[in-house]
Amino acid sequence: MAVCTIPPHIISITDDAITDSNHFDRLDEFRQDYIRRYLNDLVGIDHWQARYSSGERRRVWIKYYLALEALRQPLRIHLVTDFAPNQERLLNECGVKNLLASYYRMRKQPAHLIDAFLEGRIRPPKVPGKTKEPLPRGWWIRKWNSRTYRDELAIALNERFERYRLHG
Repeated sequence: MAVCTIPPHIISITDDAITDSNHFDRLDEFRQDYIRRYLNDLVGIDHWQARYSSGERRRVWIKYYLALEALRQPLRIHLVTDFAPNQERLLNECGVKNLLASYYRMRKQPAHLIDAFLEGRIRPPKVPGKTKEPLPRGWWIRKWNSRTYRDELAIALNERFERYRLHG
């Protein structure tokens, strides 16, 4: 049996990776337009969402793997889930059918719960979260300087500009 691989052509898009030689901003206008159309038509997002949202970048990869699976039948690609709520939502929205359950998240659960989950009779068992501790001094400075917070602000600002551009 011959093995055929189709490696993705990876384009950096985040601001942190702007020094990469294959960064989105360094591409010519034709390639940028092609990537924008791919993201908009096949993934359903714009390039600003891909730039500033790690969840949307995950969506791009999931859509890529699903398209690869569709092209290479009978190939089946299995994605691993740890049942985090956002991850489960994203996988469901993308229509992923082949999932592998993370052993680490299920290892301390009773066998009957794992069996019921694998048979589709119950939702994934809840794993207890960490207890909340008081926020340390200066927490807001660390939040302000965090990448995720800045990305959320950038997305909100871009959406506001888009609304004004369309309605203004």
